[in-house]
Amino acid sequence: MINSFLNISKKKLIISQFFLIVILIFGCSRFKTNPLEIPVYGININKLILFIKNYNSTIKNFKGLGKFYTSSFGNKIIKERIAFIADLPERLRVEVLGPFGAVMRFAINEETIFFSSVNDSKIYKKKNSKWILKRFIPVLINTEDLLMFICSRIPIYKYSASTLRKKDNEYVLILKKRFGKCQKIYLDKKMEQILKVELYDTFNRFLYKVQFNKMKKIDNYNIYQNIIISDKNNSSFHLDINKIYLNTSISKSQFILQ
Repeated sequence: MINSFLNISKKKLIISQFFLIVILIFGCSRFKTNPLEIPVYGININKLILFIKNYNSTIKNFKGLGKFYTSSFGNKIIKERIAFIADLPERLRVEVLGPFGAVMRFAINEETIFFSSVNDSKIYKKKNSKWILKRFIPVLINTEDLLMFICSRIPIYKYSASTLRKKDNEYVLILKKRFGKCQKIYLDKKMEQILKVELYDTFNRFLYKVQFNKMKKIDNYNIYQNIIISDKNNSSFHLDINKIYLNTSISKSQFILQ
């Protein structure tokens, strides 16, 4: 009986060790160790990453008007005019506009999400969570990242290796983390504009991409007027910004519906 138990335990240990080795091998092959400073065509990657981190980094809040539409599995489902207010990193208020004013409102702060509709005078409250926006847009993205993208900022996740590649007239900055997310940031040939961002999981599975179009200079900031976020299911969120005001007067009370 004891020998049988020991044999079973040894088999379990061997199986566990086997899977651990496979995971480690996969992780090492997936995320090769690269110096953080690699000269590619005379380019210092650390300086490039710092440029991206600092891109519009002094924008702390914004408000504006625009149009958005969402599609699920390629089928357009919603198209609306909106007014929006945001206070980075995570406060957001959106009002869907009708002919005579707001027909729907929702607001997000650090702890709570509020929702109300013109068809129902009641204000609904729910505890905020990281993926709360999934209730409103079909792409799985958190509030902090979405607000950064709207004001043309790029979140940089923790990484352990970086490489720079050139594709046609674009440069691609690849930031990897062992057993973590992988980012691909596409820049123009002068490396002055960010064109697109792609996000992958640990196993190199595509999560979503963000495309930036129609840049406009506003208060000495370069702001993209069209943003498209789409995932592997061909579901997407499109935002056309008609007007936007940066670093304006905003109070915390605006993110509480009453």
